[in-house]
Amino acid sequence: MVGWIVAVIGTGDTSETGPSKRQSTDILVTVTELQRLWTNLQHPFKDHVKAVFLQMPVTHHEKYLTKEAAQFLSSLGINHLLLTTNSADREDDGGELIVHKVWFESNPTVNTITEICARVSDSNNVAMLSLNLTGIETDAVPSRPVLYPIIFN
Repeated sequence: MVGWIVAVIGTGDTSETGPSKRQSTDILVTVTELQRLWTNLQHPFKDHVKAVFLQMPVTHHEKYLTKEAAQFLSSLGINHLLLTTNSADREDDGGELIVHKVWFESNPTVNTITEICARVSDSNNVAMLSLNLTGIETDAVPSRPVLYPIIFN
């Protein structure tokens, strides 16, 4: 499948929906940022992207997506979300799991979230993705995602 590798900055924007335990130092990946990056992506396979690899900034602050960011990615037909962070949601959100709920309610039999991925150097580009899922039938399985760059001459 085709995956979009994107380095996100994140903001402290509080206008989008996040957990009730949000802190002022939290870094949020917002729909505004993703829309801007998606619009600027110039690639012949853009319409075939089914996975997004979000590289979050390296910092000690909490990093996660807003509800609207997850809805935007889902509206693009994205099924696989790969993150360099511990979770798509705030780690200590009191069990709200806003992003997880939005993500899996949109397409529960296909959508996946892979967390704690290694960083890659080729950001804001498109690559082929092999998730390499373990053959265990449960709601959470180990995976070993591998990205293969798409090179044009």
